[in-house]
Amino acid sequence: MAGFSRGSYLHAFSRQSTGAGLARPFNRLGMRWLPAKLVLALLGVSGFACSPSEETVLRLDVENLSPLATGLRISLNLSPPRQFEATLLGRSQRVALPLGDTRAQDIDLGLVVLNQGTALGELHRPFFLPAGISPPVRLLIDQQGRPWILPDGSLIDAAIDVAASEVQQDAQDVDASTSPDGPVAESIRPLARVWSRAGPRPVIDGHADAVWMNALARGYDFPHFIVEEGAALPMAVPKARWAGLRDELGLYLFVQVQDDSIVVDGTKGVGVPDDGKAPWEDDSIEIFLDGDQLPATGVLDDINDSALQVRFGESLVRGPFSDTVSRVVPVPGYQVAWQRNSHGYSFEAFFPAQQLGVPTTPGRSILMDLHVNDDDAGDMVFTSAWKLAWASDRNQTFNNKQLWGQAVFMPEALQPLIEVPRMAAPLIDGDANEWPAFRWPLNHVFPAAASPMATHDLHAELALGQDESSLYLVIEVTDDVTSIQDFHPWFDDVVEIVVLPQDPTANASQAPATRLFFRPNATKVAQPPYHNTNIDTERVAFAWRAVSPTRRRLEVALPWSLWAGNDAQGAFGLDVVVWDDDQGDGIAANRVGWMSVSEVPAVGPFPRRLLGTVKRTP
Repeated sequence: MAGFSRGSYLHAFSRQSTGAGLARPFNRLGMRWLPAKLVLALLGVSGFACSPSEETVLRLDVENLSPLATGLRISLNLSPPRQFEATLLGRSQRVALPLGDTRAQDIDLGLVVLNQGTALGELHRPFFLPAGISPPVRLLIDQQGRPWILPDGSLIDAAIDVAASEVQQDAQDVDASTSPDGPVAESIRPLARVWSRAGPRPVIDGHADAVWMNALARGYDFPHFIVEEGAALPMAVPKARWAGLRDELGLYLFVQVQDDSIVVDGTKGVGVPDDGKAPWEDDSIEIFLDGDQLPATGVLDDINDSALQVRFGESLVRGPFSDTVSRVVPVPGYQVAWQRNSHGYSFEAFFPAQQLGVPTTPGRSILMDLHVNDDDAGDMVFTSAWKLAWASDRNQTFNNKQLWGQAVFMPEALQPLIEVPRMAAPLIDGDANEWPAFRWPLNHVFPAAASPMATHDLHAELALGQDESSLYLVIEVTDDVTSIQDFHPWFDDVVEIVVLPQDPTANASQAPATRLFFRPNATKVAQPPYHNTNIDTERVAFAWRAVSPTRRRLEVALPWSLWAGNDAQGAFGLDVVVWDDDQGDGIAANRVGWMSVSEVPAVGPFPRRLLGTVKRTP
């Protein structure tokens, strides 16, 4: 569906949305030098200082006036040296270069403008690189393909006396024919990071295995809700979130969808070509991929531009039935899988590098988009039609690549931390409509020797969020037998939340963990005796809601200030355990945990070795 809305400009270049192009060897060619002593100091450098675990991102705002310029090569003499290559699409665009953990320093910035690999112009400049996300540097490419860095409100030359008027006059001389109204900005593509796989290769089964945990925590929501003309609105708007991983074999995708009604009525069977409805007319996923980002006009080619459709529950991936777009279908080796759950479903897929037509090399960027189609009416004429889209905001994605987003293959894997996404403070009422779709399943079953429990017996999912004031949690529990005997809370059907206000992996002495028990019929939070900590439970806000006879939802707000002397700005320990008493004898024999991988004591200190490490996002 369509281009990235200008209203989402800042979101596109948050820490979750940076990208760059293909790294290639850098050739030094002839050029016109601007004053050699020019040093650009980015505004507010101190304001962009970051901790050692934060990422530095250099951003370039590119105005391309040359009809010949098709690419931009950027080199930075960091240690180790970094080189990127970005495809130039349209008149105006932003290039964001993720540089990892890089301190503020003086460097040499090299720029080469390319025409299909041939250099048109080159520029080298002493440059001050701040830590953190930089203000955008304004880059002009003139009609001959020469690059120029222009003074702007975001650039300062106060450190060294540079005649900014000279640079401005040079730029005016380069292109006197520019429209008096200035260049017209094109839609700016949203950018996503596809992280390098860490640990074992994902098992394509639709389950959010541990390998997906970090990626989904820093994944991407679907901001665009598109309704077909004349279609009725749904009773509840679906939500979705996606993440990507890469390795030398190819591209992995995971999509989590929150949908109150899953409808598939158009198929006559897997692999049957004459379906009653096309896959996109049922609940389905659409995947748009372009590895070489060509042609730059936005028209799909029939070489490696993939517009793929997968109907819910099917393993067959198809191309659209239209002569106006590519029919490129997956090459051998692709895999897809679905899993239905209490709030909707999840979709997992693997596409070999051959599907993209280019290797999944770290630093390379591709064009892509993802759609979630929703058919609640279940009618064969598809009068109830709406969809969610990540990059597009209108229903033209299938024939216009200018509306697709951009994804960059990251050279490094994610840190072994769960990052808590930021969100607006929710209303603590158990409804959870304000929450994103993503949920972590509580997969660790206790006692470990017990046979796996069926989903209807005991199943739980967790969502996390945070703002400056509080940590927010939603826990959704499916349990076929509810037992509230008013024994001690940890002997009933109850949810336990454990918080350690410090990194549990640190070697320094630590405060004890806080254990909080939430029972459905209680108005106050309980804490077990003899667990060596005590906080003001009156300040803990929580609410329960019955979703169905066997499903209930808990929503919680834990103020950071509950832990005196801890600003909770760094990493902290966390776990969630659901206790289950099916016999009504006051013994919660079954448990499912999020992070814990062994037995959890009912009372006393919670072993810190069982906690996961969670980090607040800035």
